[in-house]
Amino acid sequence: MSGGRRFPKGQISRISGSHNPGTDRFHILVSNNFRTLRHPLNPL
Repeated sequence: MSGGRRFPKGQISRISGSHNPGTDRFHILVSNNFRTLRHPLNPL
């Protein structure tokens, strides 16, 4: 994610904030993956 250098400092702080839908979606996917790994019915 080195593309952040193209934006000004003000935009970087805004993009890296918790209001970024991409970051929120990433955290949701990660939390869902951990939840699936810990699920007792998971065949893996």
